[in-house]
Amino acid sequence: MSDDSGFETERLKIRRCSASFEDRNQRLQLIKDLSGVLTANVLRHLPEPLQLCDEEGAIANWIAAREAESHLYSVRDQRSDILLGLLILAQFGRQGDPRTVHLGYLFAETAWSKGYASELLKGLVQWQGDHFGRGLLLGGVEKSNAASARVLIKNGFVRDATLSTGETDMFSLVLS
Repeated sequence: MSDDSGFETERLKIRRCSASFEDRNQRLQLIKDLSGVLTANVLRHLPEPLQLCDEEGAIANWIAAREAESHLYSVRDQRSDILLGLLILAQFGRQGDPRTVHLGYLFAETAWSKGYASELLKGLVQWQGDHFGRGLLLGGVEKSNAASARVLIKNGFVRDATLSTGETDMFSLVLS
């Protein structure tokens, strides 16, 4: 990925978390902030590998696992800098092929129903197109999570029946 440091929208500031991991105080603050975001209600629609375990250091381990397989971005309020959620981007494909990026996002319960997810995806689509060019964005949604499916559709994604399963609907958006 070329310019993967992040982007901004009208209300949101999206930044790559890896910079925070290098500074011990920033890492501890992120872990503290995430304790209010990664609740059972927030995680309930996510697949098993994205669930938190009941052990000491669970959030730190969760962050490390996400960063090992993808790029993790904090989603913060522009004005207050409060952590509202996370964006997860995992790139697939071979060198030279159009890039394929699987996206995931989650928001704290206090941020639900405020249009943040739609704003995040609108900004993401613009940022991906501007900085990375051609490619494919993919987003998976548990079938019972109709709100997330609506957010994807609102932002131009279409359900891909060939990638969908009995439990998960996959949505795609071609960037040209």
